[in-house]
Order: sequence, then structure tokens, then C-alpha cells
Amino acid sequence: MRQAQLSFAASSERPRRRIKVRARRPPPEAPRLARLCTDALPAPNMFARIYLYEWLTRFEDVDALGWPRRRLDAVHCWDAYLALKLLQRLAMHLAGLTELDAGQPAAGFARLVRALRRHAHDVDAPAPWAAADALLARAAVPPCTLAEVDLDLPSWTRPNPRAPEPVLPRRTRSMSRLAHAVAALDDEEEAEAPADGTRRSRRAEQLAVKKRNEDLRQRAERVLGAAQEEDDDEEEDGAEPMHLEAKIACLVRLCDLLSTPRGTPASSGLHRLVQPLVDELPAQEKRARDAIAHVQAECDAAAKAVQKRAPSMVSARYEAWQHEVRRPLTQRKELGAANEHAVQGAHAEQYVALKRSSPRGGPLGRDLDGNEYWHLCPLVAPHGEHDACVGSALPGFSGHWSQVLVVYGTPPGGELGGAAGDATAPEADADADAGGAAPADADVPRKRRRAGDGAGDAAFFGTCDAAAIGALHAYLHHRMERAELSEEAAAAQGALLSALAQVQTYMAWAAAEVPSR
Repeated sequence: MRQAQLSFAASSERPRRRIKVRARRPPPEAPRLARLCTDALPAPNMFARIYLYEWLTRFEDVDALGWPRRRLDAVHCWDAYLALKLLQRLAMHLAGLTELDAGQPAAGFARLVRALRRHAHDVDAPAPWAAADALLARAAVPPCTLAEVDLDLPSWTRPNPRAPEPVLPRRTRSMSRLAHAVAALDDEEEAEAPADGTRRSRRAEQLAVKKRNEDLRQRAERVLGAAQEEDDDEEEDGAEPMHLEAKIACLVRLCDLLSTPRGTPASSGLHRLVQPLVDELPAQEKRARDAIAHVQAECDAAAKAVQKRAPSMVSARYEAWQHEVRRPLTQRKELGAANEHAVQGAHAEQYVALKRSSPRGGPLGRDLDGNEYWHLCPLVAPHGEHDACVGSALPGFSGHWSQVLVVYGTPPGGELGGAAGDATAPEADADADAGGAAPADADVPRKRRRAGDGAGDAAFFGTCDAAAIGALHAYLHHRMERAELSEEAAAAQGALLSALAQVQTYMAWAAAEVPSR
């Protein structure tokens, strides 16, 4: 029998470590989103309105449109009145005018400005739109075609009564003679010799002829100007009325014309609108950082002041203080909630200010499935009263597109109240968690790889719930970490996630009740 020997010497063998088995967390699931305005306009028509809304929030005085500011973000409810007002604002920028009723327009825009001045209060007049269409045809702006959809929408504006038009003078025989005289000014025989027949130098003869011609032209402008405008107006009045969608397409083309530089980039009308925003953006960002830091410092100081109120537990005054403050923990919780809301409000206000001051609009980004994420810039505070708009399909969404995160495409979690979305997504994420490599074409949309190159059943979806936006942020972040992306694609996904985090903060602040501090 072998006897065991005990030894207290250090063993050369390394002790075995216990392996702690951790439960693997399931991959985050994408939330289901509700379909927005199922009976509204097609996608190209909606994108045209979104493009014009982004233009309005950055480069226009929205109060000068005569449209309620709190209803401007209901883009699917725009009517012909707002289209005419926007046409007037764009014509002022193109013609270089500060007011539509006064001033001499730039060359090439006189017909458009004259038509707008004559039909300033006539919403259904086709003359301004015919002049704008002719201007775009001369400028060779690429066409924009939108499907004509008739929507029965309530009008939110009351157009002003039409102003009385002055009676234009008749064309008499003397006016005809004056018109022929002006047309004959370029004839060489008119400038061969002075009318008085006296001997003068050649320079004096040229000056005399030039002065007579100028006097004749000024007289013709005074007498024949109204008659020429009448002829042009008769041609424009014969044009057919435009559909609302054709007017929206015309406005989009006018924005493109204003964005097109003529000669040098500084000569573009858009340059005069963008340059102040570019110059002010660094100072705006600095003010935003200072405002957020100031609010955070105030909240920290308030929290420290509450903590200093409580004396030490060994002090004789502790029992008296405990009787005075019956709910110290509740008071701290309320103060913490108020401080958190204040910090969220500072972040949200600065987010809106920087978004409005940014000279570049567009979507927040695209995910790996090709879905576009939009958040329109709000024009009013979300805690104010908003009227319900036509086409609201989401609980808590009144039809205002700036109060919701918009997703165009096929949502990864599926439609709210419908079938689930991509069923293979959790399986692919689980394989990646188990150690399997993600496919090389992970940045290609999975639905499009299965269904072909078609866009599929793309529609507008959205949510105004901060928790749903947070779940969507976690899902997209999980997919980005598991996919093999290039540097450019990874940077684009990172920018999208950063924008979604800002939208989540804004939605949480907008939905929260204002606590008392």
C-alpha cells in the first residue's frame, strides 16, 4: 500500500482557473414602425415637398408666406395658395428684388415679375406659372415630372380679395405712329444728317441724334409700356391652368435654377443665401456647446446644494432635519428628473438651431438595407398646440412630419400591425455572435439580394417614440459591428447612428412633461 506524503512546498504546476460561463445576450431586435399616410401622395411627390420644406427652413422667411408656422411641416397638406406664395419668394431671389411690388427686376425675369404683380392675389391664375415655365425652358433646367393626384384637403388659409386692376389705355393712331418711329431708330438714314440742317461738327451731330433717340424712347416707354404689358398678359391668360403637382415640380426646378451658378459661384443667387449661414455656423456651434455646459453646471450645482442641506448622521441636528424633510429621497429624484429634462432641452434646442443653420439638408443617412432616415427641421416648439392634419396613421402623430422620425423603405422590424420584417436577420446576427464571419457583401441590402434589383414595397414609415428610436439605434449599431464594411461605409453608418442619437434625445425631450425644479 502506497502512503501519501504531504508537502508544503510550492507547486510548479499552475492552478486551473475556473471559466465563468456567461449567458449570451440575444441580438437586439428592430422595432416595428407604423406606415405614415397610406392614402397620401406617391414617394416622388412627397420627396419634392420635403425638398421644398428643407429649402424653406434654411433660406426663406416662413412668416412672409402667410401660412401658419405650426402647420408648415404638414407637407402632404400643401395647397395652391402656399405654392403661389413660394413662387413669389423664389421670383424675388431670382430677380434680385427685396420686395415684389417695387424695384426693377434683373434681365430675363421681367415677364415673371410682371405676371406675379398683376396676379398677386389670384391663386388660380395660370399667367405666373406660364411665365415661370417659359423662364425654365429658356434656362434649360432639367425637367421634373410628378404624378397628378387629386386630394381633398381642407384649406388653412383665406386668400385676400383680389385688388382692382387699373384700366389700361386704348391703342390710338398716335401710339401706332410712335411705335413705328421707335422701330425706325436703328435705320441708318435717320442718323445721316441733323434735322435742322445747320453746320456742326460730327461729334455734336452724334450727340444731338442720340439725345433725340433717347427722348423718343422715353416717351415710347411712358405711352406704349402699358400697351405692351397688355399684349403679354393676353398671351399668358390664354395658358391652361396647372395642376398642383405640376406647380410643385415647377418650384423644384426654380430652386435648381437658383442653385445653378451663372459665371462664377459667387454670382449665384444661392451663394448670397448660403454664405451667411456658413459664416455663422462656427459661432453657432460654440454657443451651443457653451449653452449645454452652462445648463449642466447649473444642474450639478443644484444637486450639490441639496446634498449639502443634509447634516452628518452623527450630528444632533440630523433627527430634526429628517423630521423637516419628510421625503428627502423623493425630493432628490424630482430634482434629478428636472435636471435631466433641462439637459435634454439644452441638447434638443441646440440640435434644432444647428440643423436650421446648416446650409446642407437631406436625409440623416442610409442603413445597410438601403432605407433612408429623415427628420425634418422643426419650426415651432413641440410642447405647443398643434392641429391634427389629414393622413395621421400613427398613435401620437398628428400629421406633422417634423415630430416623427421618417424611414423610407422597408423597415427591418416590419410594419406595426402587420407581418414581421426580415426573419433571417436574427439568424445571421446569431451566427455572427457564435463566431461565424459576416458575408463579404453585408453592406448590400438583404431584401434586394433575395428579391432582385427592385426597390420592393417601399413606403414611408415612422415613429415618435424615443424608446423605439433607441431600439432602432441599438439594432443598427449591432449590425454595423457584425458586418465587414469599408472605411467609407463605416463612416456613413457612424454618422447615421450619431444623428439617430440626437433625434432620440429630441423626441424624449418633446414627449416628456416639464417637471418642476
